[in-house]
Amino acid sequence: MKKPKENNYPLTECLQVAQRAREDGFDIHQKWTCSHCGARQTMAMPNIFYTSGECEECKNTSQITECNFMAISMGLTRLQ
Repeated sequence: MKKPKENNYPLTECLQVAQRAREDGFDIHQKWTCSHCGARQTMAMPNIFYTSGECEECKNTSQITECNFMAISMGLTRLQ
């Protein structure tokens, strides 16, 4: 398994920060790294965090214990 170059954080920490961003009007997409091939993945469904995911590259399922997220806003919102 390759070491991911992305910054991943414990799932519970990401959930706390993502909740604050969601309250500020952002749509949140969970990002994670496949534990089998090291490919970076982004969940298509916004505002839901998963504990496992299927890799689009190698088709294996990974348990997600660390992740990050992408916050998208269509308006002028400030994330603090």
